[in-house]
Amino acid sequence: MELLEELLEMSAGWPAWQSDALRRIFAVGEIRERDLVDIRAMLEETEGAPSPVPLDACHIPTMGNGQTTVLLELRDLQHVNRFAPGSGMQFNPDGLNIVFGTNGAGKSGYSRVLKRACRARRSAPVLSDAYADTPGTPSATIVVLDEQGNPRLYDWQEGLGADAHLAMVAVYDSHCSEDYISEEGTCDYQPYGLPQLGELTQGMMRLQATIRHEREAIRLDASPFAGLKGTHPVGQAIQALSADTDLDQIRQLSVFSQEHEDRIVEIDQLLANLDLEPLARAKDGLATRLDQAASKCRSIEGVSSDRAVDRLHELHAAVLAAMEADRVAQALLHVEGDEELTGTGSDTWKTLFTAAEAFSAQVYPHAEHHPSTDDGAHCVLCQQPLAESARERLNRFRTYIASEAATALNTADTALSNAAQKVAQGITEVIDEATLGDLQELDATIADLIEVHRNAWSARQKWTAQAYATGNWSCPRPIPAPQPALSAALAEKATACLAKAVELRAAKDQTRIQALTDEKTNLTAKRGLAAALPLVEQYVQDARKVRHLRSLEDQLQTKTLSVRITRMSQQHITEELLQAMRQELLWLGARTLKPALKSRTQYGENMISLTLENTSSPPGTILSEGEQRAMGLAMFLAEVQLRADKSTLVFDDPSTSLDHRFRKRMARRLVDLAKERQVVVFTHDAVFLTELRMAANGQELVPTLKTVEWADQRPGAIIEGLAWENEKFFSQLDRIQKEAIDLARNCNDQLNDAESRKVRSLYAMLRGALERGIREIVLYDTVHPFADQVKIENVGAVIGFSLDDWKSIVELHDECSGVIAAHDTPSDSQQEIPHPSELVEKLKAIRPVFEGCKKRNSDFDTTTLKPHREKRNALRKA
Repeated sequence: MELLEELLEMSAGWPAWQSDALRRIFAVGEIRERDLVDIRAMLEETEGAPSPVPLDACHIPTMGNGQTTVLLELRDLQHVNRFAPGSGMQFNPDGLNIVFGTNGAGKSGYSRVLKRACRARRSAPVLSDAYADTPGTPSATIVVLDEQGNPRLYDWQEGLGADAHLAMVAVYDSHCSEDYISEEGTCDYQPYGLPQLGELTQGMMRLQATIRHEREAIRLDASPFAGLKGTHPVGQAIQALSADTDLDQIRQLSVFSQEHEDRIVEIDQLLANLDLEPLARAKDGLATRLDQAASKCRSIEGVSSDRAVDRLHELHAAVLAAMEADRVAQALLHVEGDEELTGTGSDTWKTLFTAAEAFSAQVYPHAEHHPSTDDGAHCVLCQQPLAESARERLNRFRTYIASEAATALNTADTALSNAAQKVAQGITEVIDEATLGDLQELDATIADLIEVHRNAWSARQKWTAQAYATGNWSCPRPIPAPQPALSAALAEKATACLAKAVELRAAKDQTRIQALTDEKTNLTAKRGLAAALPLVEQYVQDARKVRHLRSLEDQLQTKTLSVRITRMSQQHITEELLQAMRQELLWLGARTLKPALKSRTQYGENMISLTLENTSSPPGTILSEGEQRAMGLAMFLAEVQLRADKSTLVFDDPSTSLDHRFRKRMARRLVDLAKERQVVVFTHDAVFLTELRMAANGQELVPTLKTVEWADQRPGAIIEGLAWENEKFFSQLDRIQKEAIDLARNCNDQLNDAESRKVRSLYAMLRGALERGIREIVLYDTVHPFADQVKIENVGAVIGFSLDDWKSIVELHDECSGVIAAHDTPSDSQQEIPHPSELVEKLKAIRPVFEGCKKRNSDFDTTTLKPHREKRNALRKA
């Protein structure tokens, strides 16, 4: 199966948008940004999206029926540019057809019609007359010869598909080379169809990247309404938010009215009456605070009772007894004749002695007693050696400190101090104002007792402090706090509060409370949903868009298409195609361009392509524009040559960007092809026209020549042959003679001004024709204005040119120069304008001169030049 046939069969199973995308690529050679916009609209099936037009055989250039098709005539052009209605041209079914026209003459109008009708690879829509009041649809009739040699007519109209027979006509222009380059950045030349599939792949990837960017820009954030989640209907709906969420149901759930708000207030009131838990918690709290107050009462009761006061009195008495015992013991400190310092034995002195003991233990760690009185010991305070008297004194002091009286005094004093401190620090403010208020509501009697107990405790504190300070314990004591103890009363009330809390909890209607609580929760959630509804709706819409965009991305995956392109490249890029392309490049003279088969990996698949040897650089960086054109032409001709048919080849200005070497080679190659099939060349390049004619003449091929020019203020007029400037000598001579005969037949015997100007014009044309005759006929085209060489071999044909012939030509040329109005001449010196009949006679006289030269040239070719060339070629081969 041919590549394009396989491509068409493959696309038949594609989605319509994808097939339409490939159709667009075949139409314009690439996938444009506006095409991607349309393709996405078709993919999404959005409102207003263009209807997809799946790829069909009529959309694929050169996708014909496989039978040879030859152009005969392009006729009855209607609404084509500014062409006159009914314009057209005929083609010679054999050999080379050359259509020449300068820029703007209308040549491109004919080539555009053929491109559209014959499904050229690059073709722009044919435009109607832009200046017409009511532009019509361009149309034409095309006559071809089928494979059996029968003429067939096809009507073509812009915008409608073309027949498969016409599609067999292959059209080449300078843009074709772009159709073979697979992609920017590679130097691959692939058979027509593969680059288009590659462009489709790239377009799908571009569109996929755009969609992915849109999807990743969407942030699905449910945090603003995450607090609405729960077991209630609103919470469950929020928990399940997704692209599948029914927004109508969400909106119904969010309906929240003033009635709902009033119901929430009503529920709060009902719960306040039904729900006893707050009261129970209040009882629990009061019980805790009463327990804390009871604990404080126990502390103050412990230090203000009669027993506590008696104990403090006893401790005071113990201190007094200890002091007396200590006084007796201090006799140990004093020895007669030893004068101790005042205060020896006091508390301060005892502290100093204890410090001396500690320091001595550090200085004399091995001593048995401290301060040390061993031999050699020093006083730890003055650090002088101890005299014997000092040792005795220290031993006496140590004995006193160690006595039981001193120890007992210290112990008693400490006990009294601690007991007095506890009394002084006792807290009489056992309860705060809030708790006292709650207790007042609970039991006013106990609340009143608190102040009585507090006064009793304060009085006892003051009395005890005074007795301790003065040592007078005989003063009457304040009466103690009444019984029972306040701590016991408060503890009892705390226990009662706890029992009440238990009772309250047992008494509440939990079912009713739960129902009201659930109802309030639902209503509160509805209120929250109503406030957050815009965010919720946006979230769902964004989720749907993300799902939609991800679906589009999946549909734009290119792996399957890439695998198919790889297989097709391996199947259709063959050694036979490579060799055909190499041969065409040799014929075109592009010897430095050497294509080779290349295996490369694309999208993970092995792909075969034609590339240049020893390079991986893009064509634009290493090949000139002309070399790229040569590569494209070689691929085009290689594909054509491998086809079984011999259909017409049309070339539209193929010499663009080519230098003289490539132009000459291309002209020769097109003439070679014209010997096998019909070749039609549209060109505005006079140099290339000359190359074509010279190449045809060299191979004894007579081309069919036509010229496109303006007529009646319209382009597109066809004349047979070439325009005057491009005609051969004898054609020019025939035209001058015909016009002279017509003028002589119709003019006045006495020429008027218009007739005189016409005669001058004919003589001017004749002078130029004589100059061309000298170059083409007399000098046998030895030197040509557009040729890049001098045909030295042709000089031999000049031998035999006589002086009489020279005189005849020179005299006629001089006469022409005298007749034409090339200079401003005084009226009395002007040469008389000959009658046209005289010009006819002069033309008849000069023709034999040039015909004789032409015969001499022909004889020279036969008798001299041809044998010379055969001999030379034989020597070269030897």
